[in-house]
Amino acid sequence: MDYDNTDRGSLFKPRADESLLVQGKIDSNRSEYRLVIIKSSLPDGKTARDVYQKVGTMYENDKNGNEKAPDFSGPVMFNGQDKRRIAAWKTVSKDGATKFLSCRVGDSTPRTDGFSDNSVSIEQIKATATDVEGDLSEDEIPF
Repeated sequence: MDYDNTDRGSLFKPRADESLLVQGKIDSNRSEYRLVIIKSSLPDGKTARDVYQKVGTMYENDKNGNEKAPDFSGPVMFNGQDKRRIAAWKTVSKDGATKFLSCRVGDSTPRTDGFSDNSVSIEQIKATATDVEGDLSEDEIPF
């Protein structure tokens, strides 16, 4: 039986012949995209520049003592699919020579605080909102 790697993957440091050239935003048909370009050497000695589009963001997790919890996670959207969630664990190969991220992708986890995308009401917002007007002096603004 073949190994099923559906919704799983591994991420490694760039190879010695790969380097990040540039990153930035580009407009295509009035839609903005974040891109990076990676330079790599081909077996025939030529150089390729691969273009990658941002599909999500991962954040470092507070594991709260749960060592099985992912080290990083966040929302992703691949090629127009529904929003999903990626989770990544810092991993070391069996021989101890290679560090990498072991990843899983799954359906977005619904929030458990009563504020899912479809259930936020004006009353809930009013009940949890706090008045911050006047709490910051001009010197405390962080930019």
